[in-house]
Amino acid sequence: ELKPGEKLVERRLAEALKVSQTSVREALQVLEHEGLVTKKVNTATYVTELQPRQIAEIIDLRLDLEVKAFRLARKNLSPQDVHELESILAGIDDAAANNDYFSLSRGDFRFHQKLWGLSGNKTLERVLTQLCTPLFAYLMVFLSVGRLDLSGSVKSHRALVNVLRHGDAKRMRRAVEDHLKNLWFKLLEEAS
Repeated sequence: ELKPGEKLVERRLAEALKVSQTSVREALQVLEHEGLVTKKVNTATYVTELQPRQIAEIIDLRLDLEVKAFRLARKNLSPQDVHELESILAGIDDAAANNDYFSLSRGDFRFHQKLWGLSGNKTLERVLTQLCTPLFAYLMVFLSVGRLDLSGSVKSHRALVNVLRHGDAKRMRRAVEDHLKNLWFKLLEEAS
């Protein structure tokens, strides 16, 4: 319900949620650590608002890290993992068909977290999660406010599963790059 850049007032949040201001303050610290809110010194806390340049920087860094995660995940991939990824894709497909931006973004994040986990590299998984949490939250708000078409999202994810199952390193990098750069930059273009 909160929009990027929106100011968060602890007292109002505490009243709305029927909790203490201390609880709200502690929750905001956790959200700040996750990159979902930004605290400006001696002023207030705001819902994180990503600028196009910040998004491009995150995507650029994410590309290298995610390709590494894909290479490692390829070695650990089991038929059960493929089934779970396909199940997540079915949820993304349903969300896209129903223009359910929240479920699509949540499914998208689950899909990537599953792949990062398959890498077996806990540090890589943690870094990607911390790097991408604000990006996925922003995507959800961005899609819902812009009422953008969600149909391309599933095709892009299916290509990732296919390359994970059958691709070499070059095809893997190309598929991840197409997914990250083309999809995100297309969305940014449509919104401007």
